[in-house]
Amino acid sequence: MIEAGSELTDATHDPRYADDARATEHAVRKLDDDRGIFTDLQAENDVVEPLVLAMLELAHSGDGFAKTWIVRNAGAAAHARRASDGTYGRFFDGPPPRGIVTAWQSNGGLALEIAAGLLAPDARAESDDPWRNATEVAVDGLPMRGGSQFMAFTGAGVALFGTLGERCCELGRVGLYVDGHELVDRTGIWQNKSSAGRPLPDSLLFAWRWPSRGKHIIGFTDDPANAKEGGPFLHLHGIMPGR
Repeated sequence: MIEAGSELTDATHDPRYADDARATEHAVRKLDDDRGIFTDLQAENDVVEPLVLAMLELAHSGDGFAKTWIVRNAGAAAHARRASDGTYGRFFDGPPPRGIVTAWQSNGGLALEIAAGLLAPDARAESDDPWRNATEVAVDGLPMRGGSQFMAFTGAGVALFGTLGERCCELGRVGLYVDGHELVDRTGIWQNKSSAGRPLPDSLLFAWRWPSRGKHIIGFTDDPANAKEGGPFLHLHGIMPGR
């Protein structure tokens, strides 16, 4: 939408399209976590690289918001990179991926680092890696009670792990609340959406961070079933509070 608005203004000389593009650009902030880092809350097959490209084009035209967005997110995403093969995780503010990661998930982080290198070659990633010494707590599912379940913990972040596409490969999601507020896209955790066509164990299903350590609550709700996303489903294998 951002790129289309910019192109339409170039083609028609009508500034209203560019105004819409800039409005969409700033609306992306509604998808940030509490640290101002973009959180990919769509399905596993969401593609973030086009968003990065659109922001890069705006930054090249002198848009300071777009440049700051790229550099800020790239600084966080550097910690969501697996050291063994360089694969980036889907969640820029989450820990590095551990299991199989699809190209759909990793394209955004890779694009971010390339874009940031072009815009700010002397900038550096965040020095503090909040997940380096984080300890995962093993769980076997999270049964829903009366249509909802809540998980309280103390930390500066949280990462939830499970098998992506456990009931492969489409139907099954759960509503998601962070500190009592439903996330703006309302997709929640769509655990059974797997573009790989098979279950992917040890996948990062959700990650979120706060500016400082504190007490937080993650809530899950049984939302009504629909033909695309199916009925309520959540099966966690591990929970990792970030320090």
